[in-house]
Amino acid sequence: MATQTTKSGGVSFAGLLFLLFLGLKLTNQIDWSWWWVTAPLWGPIALVLVFALIVIFIVFLIAGVALLLGKKVNLKEGVKMGFNNRIKNHK
Repeated sequence: MATQTTKSGGVSFAGLLFLLFLGLKLTNQIDWSWWWVTAPLWGPIALVLVFALIVIFIVFLIAGVALLLGKKVNLKEGVKMGFNNRIKNHK
């Protein structure tokens, strides 16, 4: 029986974009800050972190409002049942 091996690898789109920006910067074709030249490397990570912080903020905001309204919040059950339904149906 023959086994197939698949190799994947190479440079990602962000990596190619960085190399393009780096080449343009080093040849003085663009006059950008180094922050913008390296943005394809750190930009996706920054976007994920910002998105995660927004989600965490919204969860704490909803839990805070529920507590202010005198509702008891169980985050484990809230995630299972749908957080909004848990707050509405809680007595």
